Amino acid sequence: MGFFNFGRKSPEPEPKVVAVGDLNAWVESEKERLVVEGDGFFRVTDGMIADLIGKIEIRIEVLDKVDLKERKEVERIKMIVLQNLESYVFYVRKFVKDIEGLKRDDVSEFVDGVEFVFSDFWSRAAKHYARATILIGDEMGDTRKIMDEFFRDFGKFVLENKNLVERVRVVCGARESLEKVKEIEVAKIQGERELSKVLERIGVLEGDVVKIREKAQAVRVSSEYLERVRKIEEKEKIRKRIVSEKVALVKLVDYKGLTRVFHKDVKKMDLIRVYRDSGADALIGGNVEVAELMKGAGLEAGTFLAKVGEIVLREKEFDAVDVGEDEVRSLEVRVDGILREIEGLRKDEAGANIIVQKLNGNALEVLEELKVLLNGAGIEVSD
Repeated sequence: MGFFNFGRKSPEPEPKVVAVGDLNAWVESEKERLVVEGDGFFRVTDGMIADLIGKIEIRIEVLDKVDLKERKEVERIKMIVLQNLESYVFYVRKFVKDIEGLKRDDVSEFVDGVEFVFSDFWSRAAKHYARATILIGDEMGDTRKIMDEFFRDFGKFVLENKNLVERVRVVCGARESLEKVKEIEVAKIQGERELSKVLERIGVLEGDVVKIREKAQAVRVSSEYLERVRKIEEKEKIRKRIVSEKVALVKLVDYKGLTRVFHKDVKKMDLIRVYRDSGADALIGGNVEVAELMKGAGLEAGTFLAKVGEIVLREKEFDAVDVGEDEVRSLEVRVDGILREIEGLRKDEAGANIIVQKLNGNALEVLEELKVLLNGAGIEVSD
């Protein structure tokens, strides 16, 4: 503390040991004792402040009546003095209001408040005081003398009660530390609950994965699934045969022979090029038109049409093989989705663990600071 700094030395109480779990009860007990002692402290300081305010108000009346008209100094100087006097009186009135409005809830905060009010007053009023005293030094000096006397007496009284002031600081500091620990514990409990929910959800999902995979394995060895596998293999054979027959179909069309015959017929040549460039599916779709071109060119078309018929029958055969839905694949897709969710939850788990660990560290740090504070006041905190 500034003006009332008495070295912040702790009183010399009898050695006392308080368990961590009993700190809240100890703080409440000390607060009750300090309230009683604080009442006596405030009765004295209230009387001192009331006396100060009464004296200052009398001096304000005097300052308000200052008249420099009869003085022989330069008018500009008199104007400067009066302007600064007005400002000084304004800050004196503010000082009175501020010191009168200080709360009496906490001895330590009250002492700090008095110091702040005085410091704030002089930081604002000092220059006005100095300029006004050029012509009205006695009147201004009386006001300062009253404040200086109060400040001296108040400081002496605080020093006489330093034990009380220091005990208030210790108890208030301990209370604030315990409130921080409580807030941290609440946040930690919330974090642990969230972590528990995440782990519980992960457990459920991992169980689901096991069950789905077991079901998928059961499906793989079932007669229905084996029949499906057989049909898939059968359908694949038909598909390969269709591909082979389409390759053969394309080879049955003699594009060179068609070109040799119709090279002067623009429309037919355009048609020939379309079929040549479009492949087997176009030939199958336009098989009648292609056969007519072949016949018109004197080429044999029966084999071509027969091959088209075979391919059409094969495609119908292919479509007739119904393999049904792949239940195993559907189950694997479900597993993939669950595993992605578990991956996200693992990240949440890691984040929640970091938060809980950090909160544990914060709580320990605050408790260590509290132990140092109380040790300085002769109180040992045991685990």
